[in-house]
Amino acid sequence: MNELIIDLSESNPREFFGGVRNKNLAFLKKHFPKLKIVARGSTMKVFGDEEQLQEFDKRIQMMLEHYGTYNTMDENIMERVSLALVEKIMIIQKVVVILLYMG
Repeated sequence: MNELIIDLSESNPREFFGGVRNKNLAFLKKHFPKLKIVARGSTMKVFGDEEQLQEFDKRIQMMLEHYGTYNTMDENIMERVSLALVEKIMIIQKVVVILLYMG
């Protein structure tokens, strides 16, 4: 099992994770059910398949960038970041299919 360690010391981990109830952390766990996500203090450890970890890292970096810029993170923003990557992948796949069809 592979491991990814994310340092959140430059942000406010409590706010980033969603306050006392950790609702943002719950969102991440729900959207990445194959990964084991553990948060302690200002560190998040994620365990799982390498491909899933890479996708998780891309998304979490985008979320951290948003948090660093706007000092806010909520479920709506997390949802938009998650969907934005899925939409880009779908568009790329459609372009490849069209190019192969025209081929």
